[in-house]
Amino acid sequence: MSKDLLNIKVDKKGNLTLDGEPVKERDGIINISKTMTRVSFMAKEYYIYSKVNKCVIQPDEEVIFKDGNPENYAPDNLKLKKRAGYDTKDFRRINNYRVYRNGKIVKLQPIKKSARLTSERYIEQPITIKNDRCYMLDEEDKYTTMIASRVVYSAFSGKNLSRIDKVIFKDGNPENRFFGNLKVVKLSTIDYLRGSHAKAKAFSREQVKEIQEQYASGGWSYRKLAKKHHCDFMTIGKIISGNYYKD
Repeated sequence: MSKDLLNIKVDKKGNLTLDGEPVKERDGIINISKTMTRVSFMAKEYYIYSKVNKCVIQPDEEVIFKDGNPENYAPDNLKLKKRAGYDTKDFRRINNYRVYRNGKIVKLQPIKKSARLTSERYIEQPITIKNDRCYMLDEEDKYTTMIASRVVYSAFSGKNLSRIDKVIFKDGNPENRFFGNLKVVKLSTIDYLRGSHAKAKAFSREQVKEIQEQYASGGWSYRKLAKKHHCDFMTIGKIISGNYYKD
């Protein structure tokens, strides 16, 4: 697993601790990483199962509660099973796109009609999705950047997400946009979990000075420094401005 992931411990009852302290959780979601990316968040039951069984949960698998009680996170109450409908061809039509349940999004390119082809048909053109971002035509026929996971969730849930709604991946895999792997939480939940492991990722004063010197030397953006030092760019901003140890 990534070196950015925290070594969170699990007990027999499913309680999580880091350095002897309880891990913060809300809405069944925990922060599992030192970084502040969306991949930092994971459904608690998925983390516990993968941690205890030392396995990587595959996109076509899901974790369920044996007794049906979503509050019982005991490892022996969790079970791995194949996702129902993962291989289905079920899709929703959004403007000139097909959004599939498995997270695939394709653009529909009309085939010109001919004497032999009287009905309207299309060729599917897969769109490029990178870092969960893609370019799609909106209702005004203008290209705009979309968050692919939000597109999939909205298409199959029938819900219009607001700015305070955030989509996370239950299994922590940002490439797994299968509808059943997506969960919506409020921005307040994300804010609550952000920095919940500050002690584990804190920089020493020597490290802070090193980062400030790197930035001053030129050629380093906040995001580049954040990637190099495995933190979020907001933390780099505090370091550069001299406010890191004033919090």
